[in-house]
Parts: sequence; structure tokens; C-alpha cells
Amino acid sequence: MPNRPWSDDEVKDLEVQHSLKKKIYIQGRSSKSIHKKLISLGLSFPKYKVSKHTKEPWSTYEVDALRRGERKIAGRTKQAIRGMLLRMGIVKPNKPRRPWKKKEVKMLESLSRKGKTAREIFNMNVLPYSKNSIQKKICSMGLSSKTVSVRKLTFTEKSMFKNFLLESWRGKTPQDLLEEWNSKPYFKVNRSKVLYYLSELKIKVPYYEVAKINNQRKKEQKIKHKVHKTQKELEEAIRLSRVDFMRQRLTQGKDIWTGVEDQDACLEIS
Repeated sequence: MPNRPWSDDEVKDLEVQHSLKKKIYIQGRSSKSIHKKLISLGLSFPKYKVSKHTKEPWSTYEVDALRRGERKIAGRTKQAIRGMLLRMGIVKPNKPRRPWKKKEVKMLESLSRKGKTAREIFNMNVLPYSKNSIQKKICSMGLSSKTVSVRKLTFTEKSMFKNFLLESWRGKTPQDLLEEWNSKPYFKVNRSKVLYYLSELKIKVPYYEVAKINNQRKKEQKIKHKVHKTQKELEEAIRLSRVDFMRQRLTQGKDIWTGVEDQDACLEIS
């Protein structure tokens, strides 16, 4: 419905009440309507000043530069350049994400109910999705359960967990330590507790060394998928891959198990 027009009497009453600097009340008018009318009369100002969006049109020089293959234009953001490339038909829009099929959803549900984590399901290579995609689907289906306790640990539990970290941290990522500990018939911990107590014990490994371990595992997975005549050939291929990985650390003057240059150094773990 169109707004009811203001009568002359209402406008006069509004001006009088505004001049008296009292709370304005006009019968049949909301506070929002009164505020808008005061602004239109020049008696009040908006709370927030909204600047006009001034978008400069693309010049022929900029368009020609995009056609020549240039992807950096002064004064243009990456989003603006990509939008123009899409309009010009130089690049194609991203493909939509592959929807989950009913069979895949049932398989994911059965594996998740068996206690498999998103990482374990991803490593099984039974679903054509990334680890993050699998994790998001598990959460959206309501299959994820917070079985990890977030309570404070007692003095005995702290000492037990710290002893485990001191004995098992070499050559392992925080995720490995988390899974190894939670597989034991003890109290459960989460990733933040692992990182906290590693920091407290001054056991810190650089993030890029942790990433190297994950990359090495991916290489080993690819080796396992290749065809090998015998089991010995497969084991030898994995061993050579690990030897090359360890040799790189030795040439850089790092410990082959931890990746730390100085055993007493405190570097950040992630």
C-alpha cells in the first residue's frame, strides 16, 4: 500500500514539536515515518551517511589489455577482472559441485555409523570427494557426535597424557597423536588439548614439516595404488620414497624423525 500523505496540520504539528525539542508524537504516525518526514523537511539528518557507489566504466584500453592476456589492471580488483572476463566470454564459469548420489549417501552413513572418521573414509578412496566435503556431509546428516570430553584433566590425567606425548611425538603430526591416544581405553581428548600440552612441554615442530609428513603419506598412497609384481617390490618402492624423504632432511641439517634443526629449539606447531 502507498504511504498516506502528510496533511498540512500534521506537518505544522511536527514542526512545532520539533522546535520544542520534545519527544514527537503524531497520532497515526510511526516513529520511522516521523523520522523520514523530518529528514525530508531538512529538520533532521540520517544516522548513517551512505556514499554513492561510483563504478567507473571499463575503457577500451582495459578491455584490449584483457584480450591480450593481461590479468592485472591498475585500479581493478581480482573479482572485477574475473567478472569482466566472464562477460567477455574469455573464461568459463566454475562448474557446479557434484551432487551426492543416494548410493554414496548410504555408504557414507554406514561407514560413519561404524565409527569411521572423515579422514579414514577419505583414505579408503571409496567416495569421489575431498576430506572436507565428506566431513561437511557427515555434519549436515547429523552423524557427527562429540564423543571427546572437553572437561579439565586431573593432575594424574595430565601427567599420563604428557608422558604419552613425550614418548610418542617424534615423526608424528598432532592428528596422529590425537588418533593414537583416543584409540586407547583412557579418557578422550580433542585436538586443542594436544596442541596445548605440546606447547606446554615445548615440543614444537614447524608447520611446513608437518605438511611434508602429510605429503609423504600421499606419495606412499599413490605408490600402493600402482601395480607391483610382488609384495617385496611394493615395500621396496615405499622404502626408497622414505629414504629420499629422510635424505632431504639430513642434507638440510635436520633430525630425520622430527624435522627440527635444533632439538632444544622451540618452533611453532600447527
